[in-house]
Amino acid sequence: MKVWSVLWAVLLASLSPLTAYAGDNPNSLAVGNASKVKGALNIPINPVAEFNWKTREQVMDMRRDKINKFPQLISSPYKPYPPIWAAVEDKRPWWGTSGSCVWGAGPRSIEGPAEESRYILNPFLLVGVNPSTLQIWDPSKLKKADLSNPNFPYFWYPESLTFLPGKSYATAIYNITKFQKDIAATGALKNQGEYCNRFSLVAYNARDFGYNYIWLNQGRSINVTNDNHAPEPVFIRQMLHCGGTCRYDANGCNNMSPFTKEIDRLRFSSLPARAVVYLWREEPPTLKTKPDFMFVIDFK
Repeated sequence: MKVWSVLWAVLLASLSPLTAYAGDNPNSLAVGNASKVKGALNIPINPVAEFNWKTREQVMDMRRDKINKFPQLISSPYKPYPPIWAAVEDKRPWWGTSGSCVWGAGPRSIEGPAEESRYILNPFLLVGVNPSTLQIWDPSKLKKADLSNPNFPYFWYPESLTFLPGKSYATAIYNITKFQKDIAATGALKNQGEYCNRFSLVAYNARDFGYNYIWLNQGRSINVTNDNHAPEPVFIRQMLHCGGTCRYDANGCNNMSPFTKEIDRLRFSSLPARAVVYLWREEPPTLKTKPDFMFVIDFK
């Protein structure tokens, strides 16, 4: 199983966008002309959860349960898209929230709820945000209750997600101001100075629903820039697999890969801010091509 996972990850990372998209994704959202909903649809944000030692199918059942709560948003029964999920290994640990933010690679890397559960259990969060909060905490200043608290502010979490299916449009709101106050109140940061404003985009949820290309429209965004601004849409290569970065043991942990520089070095200059993200199913001929879906991320 381990050999298959590694080979699968290497193969997917090496494929060209044209080759990687074989047109066999069974999933699509009921949006635009296919919309079943009039007006706005508010989708609750699901909390993070433990994935350690679960099978891939158990994790997919948890994801499927969240999707099935909104049958009006999908065109057909959900089936996990293999290029994203096939390399997840059964009964392996996952990078944890406190593991990644406090302890780093090593024997404690799997502690806390799975960090990827932020996105896996919020499947309609087509484009999530991952802030640069890794190892900003001083373990000696954290209390045991902090480490066992699933709501401890390790990451930014959206406070709302609203879909306008008929317009192929959605908005996620992140309350960064509150987050900054919360983490400062803990007194456990290594550096009590200005909080880091950098983040990356996590878009495998979009890819799982058939949107294969992503682009940050800096012209329409507000107070958000991309250090590696892409002059053209970027193929979403992100997928889940079992890799060795956690160094928990020789067999590794399930996590996201590969690094995609074009969507991994964004920052906001001040708040409020807005990131306007375009999504396409197939590579558009030009950036003027209307996106198949617009996902807006508001920071306040």
